[in-house]
Amino acid sequence: MARKIIGRKREILQLENIAKSDKAELVAVYGRRRIGKTYLVKEFFNEKFDYYATGPRVPRHCPKPTRQHLHVQV
Repeated sequence: MARKIIGRKREILQLENIAKSDKAELVAVYGRRRIGKTYLVKEFFNEKFDYYATGPRVPRHCPKPTRQHLHVQV
């Protein structure tokens, strides 16, 4: 970790266990907005990950059924 992350001992322990795993892992971090989810992941993994996405990025011009389908798959 580049900086000390304060108040996230449980989350850090979970991320450490996942990082040490011998198998492929998917981490989905969710919760209220503006509480440091993105910061936690970026700092913990020091921006060394294969894939990263935040929020559903569905173009507004997509038809509504397509948007709903994409949202369910994400």
